[in-house]
Amino acid sequence: MPSYKGKKLTQYAAKQGGKNQSSVDGFYKDKHGKRYFVKKPADSKELFTELFAGLILQEFIAEGLIEAKYSSSLIFADLLQFDDNTYGLIQPCIEFDELHKIINTSSKNGKDRSSLAETLFGPTSYATLTKTRSFGLSIALMFSLLLGAHSVHSGNIVVLRKNKAIRQYARIDWGDAFRYLAHPENNDDLLYAYENRGINYKHLTKDYFLNYRAIQGIFPAIAQKAQELTEKLPSHYLTKIIIKALKRIPADLLDPQTQKALADYMCIPSFATVHFGKQEQGYQTFAQDIAEVLERRIHKMTKLKDLNAPSQNSLYESQNITQSFAVSETDTFLTIAKRLDVAANTLDYRTLDVQPLIKKYNEYLDKIAKDCELYNLWDHDYAHSTNLLVPFYQGNGQDELGHAFVGQYKESTVLRHLYGYDPVHQNSLRFRPFERPSIDYIKKHPNSLWQLVTETAQAGTMILSTLKQSKRKLEAEIEIEPATLQGFIRNFLAMAEQFEQRLQPVRALCIERAKESNFFYPISLEALKTMTADQLTTICLEELNAEQFSPLVLRIVQTDELWAKVEIGLKLDSIKHRLDNIDFKINKLIELRKFVREIVTQLQEENLQKIETEFAVQQEINKRELRKLQMNLIVSQLEVIKQKADELKARKEDAFLVAENLFINIQRLIDDYIKSPTDEEQALSDFTMKSLILINNAKPVLAKHRAEFIYVLTNLAIAIVLLGVGYVPAMLINKYYTGNYTFFAKTDSLQKVENLEAAVVATEAFQPVR
Repeated sequence: MPSYKGKKLTQYAAKQGGKNQSSVDGFYKDKHGKRYFVKKPADSKELFTELFAGLILQEFIAEGLIEAKYSSSLIFADLLQFDDNTYGLIQPCIEFDELHKIINTSSKNGKDRSSLAETLFGPTSYATLTKTRSFGLSIALMFSLLLGAHSVHSGNIVVLRKNKAIRQYARIDWGDAFRYLAHPENNDDLLYAYENRGINYKHLTKDYFLNYRAIQGIFPAIAQKAQELTEKLPSHYLTKIIIKALKRIPADLLDPQTQKALADYMCIPSFATVHFGKQEQGYQTFAQDIAEVLERRIHKMTKLKDLNAPSQNSLYESQNITQSFAVSETDTFLTIAKRLDVAANTLDYRTLDVQPLIKKYNEYLDKIAKDCELYNLWDHDYAHSTNLLVPFYQGNGQDELGHAFVGQYKESTVLRHLYGYDPVHQNSLRFRPFERPSIDYIKKHPNSLWQLVTETAQAGTMILSTLKQSKRKLEAEIEIEPATLQGFIRNFLAMAEQFEQRLQPVRALCIERAKESNFFYPISLEALKTMTADQLTTICLEELNAEQFSPLVLRIVQTDELWAKVEIGLKLDSIKHRLDNIDFKINKLIELRKFVREIVTQLQEENLQKIETEFAVQQEINKRELRKLQMNLIVSQLEVIKQKADELKARKEDAFLVAENLFINIQRLIDDYIKSPTDEEQALSDFTMKSLILINNAKPVLAKHRAEFIYVLTNLAIAIVLLGVGYVPAMLINKYYTGNYTFFAKTDSLQKVENLEAAVVATEAFQPVR
């Protein structure tokens, strides 16, 4: 009873068919039920050549020179030692059908191929292989040609049963490898074996490569695979592969007479002097000799062309060769979709990595959401704080799958949540509170921008879902239909083009707006106090998606009445349905609340007179008067800017005009704000937005004088943003990012300055007006 890799093997079936029939030939299994095919060639030369071919192919796979999807197309044997210390060959049992069963050239018993049938009808029969989507044939033929294994007849080329959706070809039985390998006449025209040359009946029955000549495109496909292999093989790499293979051959496998016969068989004399089981130098000469032959054969294969005139019915098109799909950093989802449309019929769906495509899709969705907000394609009325879906919501703000309906959600944020694709679970996200309002809005406004962007996004998600499903179907051996994928792709591209057409006329009308939050329209404290625990919790968790804490989340966390509701919301079981790293966010919120309380306590303990006075003032005077007091800091920074403008003017620097105009224009905005009518909130919003735009428009010029202006411009911007927020949130932002309660002096690092500015100003909202 033989053993393989330390496990005893038991024979359960005898071998049927084939020329070799030994008593030990047949099918075996180990104690774990793994099945193997075992044979013991009568010819010791054949045992060596098949083993040597298999060892070389193993090394090619181990070195990554053969793609994983093609490795199954090369079925080879390993060495097995019997109880009597003789050797045979073993390979895992793989279910397949010999090619003669596919092309109907079997003998009468159906077990073997009919040599006569293939001699008479070979090329015509083999041409039928193009009728089915398939892969692996060119790689099996290429390595057969490389190793001089010309017996690529319909008994040695098989179809694997595991792939029912796409036919995969494979090569078995490599015992004919290396015959006359290095003979000059075996290498001038690779398709014609040396043994079949001249007046010889063998050329009628054994030039097996010629059976494939009616398949147009097969030899160019072999040439392409050979070229790809050449590009992967650095100088002398083949020699190292051969040496690794030789080292795995036991010293007692061949006797001197057989070794000499094999040297003649391969036409490589140095093989007779190989010392198996010795140091590397025992293999070096032969390894170099055979590597040179193989390199020449690879180069020859790169020149292969079709032998017959083209025939449309027997065309071996690219659809029969699956290909991988790579995504680069410069790709966008639009360019990827166009490439997928072209490659749908040839794509190797089983090896496709959907993850990079999900990333590119989410980037595309984010871009259209930003464009819609930037150019106000939603037609949002900034005098109000609710989105366009609010009239279609029938609930009461309760939690649904971890989210609550918040009317102040920006449409762009809703779009991201409704149609974003989760990269971890690889499926569409759920944003339950807004699903029904979105459907009802579209019913009422069938040709709206909202309908266009949601259907565009939905078409994008269908592409991802179809790719994922196709991969699963192939793994389950279920047929797929590439036309379905192409339909979704073309639908997506058409709608993406419509969106671009809607966007084009308004590109020059960009109006930059200051904003308290990236995700919500402005929400007053009064409005926050009317919200449910679910809604306040939703807001807080959403705001944690920003890079820095916003004034909105700080206001909620700071206010005891609001935080009490958030604590209730964080304990709801439904919040566990969220997929956005919910445990981390909850801990972050609790940590922020703790930090807020520590700051307030510290302020009280230090009895900071300034803070106490300002709290007293807030209780006794109205908000308008308080904001006038807060203007003092803004005015002081403007005076610094005026001083620096005068210094630039004295030095005859052109930038003095920019600095001077900034001083004059913000001074005018202050006057307008102080003299504004009773609409306090709108007046403050206008002042903040216009002031920040003026500052950012001045930055490109004043940046040339960075050391002089970075501190004062940052202090000015921060003072403007915090106008009306209250001193405690201002202190919190300072303390969290700088460790101080005050704003910056010149001694602070530039990086610290910029970090604070980023914390309180949503910088993307304040780019120069275009």
